[in-house]
Amino acid sequence: MGTAVPKPHSTRSKVTVHILEDIYGKVPGHRLRAIYVPGTVFPVQRALLSPFSEAASDIMGLNWLVCYDTPYETKEVASTFGVQSTRAEDFLRLKATLPRSQQPAVASSTA
Repeated sequence: MGTAVPKPHSTRSKVTVHILEDIYGKVPGHRLRAIYVPGTVFPVQRALLSPFSEAASDIMGLNWLVCYDTPYETKEVASTFGVQSTRAEDFLRLKATLPRSQQPAVASSTA
């Protein structure tokens, strides 16, 4: 028998782009601006990058995947895979403690 697939959860709260901008802005201490990219761009980029870089092509595939809402309760999914959920703010605070050379580049805007 395989692992049970979590059932969609209809009462979860919706995380908006504005909520994410606020969370991502708390850690560096200045406002960040989200830039919208249509989901249809990612499969095209994936196909174009495929002959040159499997890793870059895979990243575009992941970006395409996260363009869609996941109708599952994340705590149940985490439990199924034996991992713990991490809040975005906690993840970013941990990353901020890394030496500068290990921190990802982030485009920011003060507007």
